[in-house]
Amino acid sequence: MRAFFKTLAGASCPKPFPVLSFPGIQVLGLTLPLLSSILGIGARACHFGDAVDIGEILKRMPAEVPVMGNLSPSRYLRHGTPDRVAAAMRTMVAQARGYANYIPSTGCDIPPLSPLENIDAFMSAAAMMRGG
Repeated sequence: MRAFFKTLAGASCPKPFPVLSFPGIQVLGLTLPLLSSILGIGARACHFGDAVDIGEILKRMPAEVPVMGNLSPSRYLRHGTPDRVAAAMRTMVAQARGYANYIPSTGCDIPPLSPLENIDAFMSAAAMMRGG
C-alpha cells in the first residue's frame, strides 16, 4: 500500500500543492500507516479527512508540520445540529491538546445544503479554540 501511495502521489502530484503558501497535501481515508510516505513526498502541511483519529496523527507528526482536519463534514455540518458540531469540536480540541501545530478544519469540503447554523457553530468553536 505504501509503495502504491508513493507511486500514485508521485505521478499525480510531483510537487505538493500550495497550502497556506507552502507545499501541503490533503489525504483522506485510513492514512495512518502512510504517514512516512506522505511526509516523504515533501509535504510541509497535511490536511486529514475524518476517517482517522486526529490525536493518533498528531502523535506521529513532526511538531513543525501543520496538521489540519478532521471534523466530518457530512456527519456534522450537513446532517448535524449546532450542538453536535460544538460537541464534536470539543472532542477534536481534547485530542489536539498540547499540539501547537494543529489547525481545526473540516475533514473535506463542506457539503452543499449544509445548514448555515452548523457552519457558524463550527467557525465559532474554531475561533474559541484559538482564543479568538
